[in-house]
Amino acid sequence: MKVLVLLFFFSFHSVARDHWQKPKLIFESITTGKDKRRTFCDIGAGEGYFTKKAIKRFKYVFASEIDSSSLEKLRSLKKTKKIKNLTIVDSKTSDPLFPKKCDIIFLSMVYHHLEDRIAYIKNLKKYLSPGGKIVNLDNVVDEKKYEGTGKRLPDKNCRFARDKFLTEVKKAGYQNIKEHKILPMQYLIEFW
Repeated sequence: MKVLVLLFFFSFHSVARDHWQKPKLIFESITTGKDKRRTFCDIGAGEGYFTKKAIKRFKYVFASEIDSSSLEKLRSLKKTKKIKNLTIVDSKTSDPLFPKKCDIIFLSMVYHHLEDRIAYIKNLKKYLSPGGKIVNLDNVVDEKKYEGTGKRLPDKNCRFARDKFLTEVKKAGYQNIKEHKILPMQYLIEFW
């Protein structure tokens, strides 16, 4: 009975998040028809919300995480679902430690947690494949943007100003920036 309750909870939680997060729209915005030959690298993968969706679209998926509990859940997911194109990476706070080059490096609600943000994203250049890009999805600061979205208002320390993010991207030496305005309470920005 407990297993059924947990399955229902996680299934419901995922469906509820899919409603406000719109992962299909996010992937359609940042990917191409060539994804089956590409590598997706998820920084701060957590329990694998975006990782689970990426394994269906990409040839290789690397899920980088520092939290031991999240790492265990990712390993369990890989084992129980017998996922062959997923590599779990026990990373450092200063480096995701990806074992190979990435076509897309993805940060979902992680950037605001980084300690030395500019140094961290500057370091990511070494993991980018030719033509690769970094994609940041983060929570906006403006509380009014969350109204009517179905997403609860994140704590202030879990939101990061879009303009400040763009300033830091430029300070890290990235010249190319592309923004996708698809979610009112989050910004989705590619840079390379």
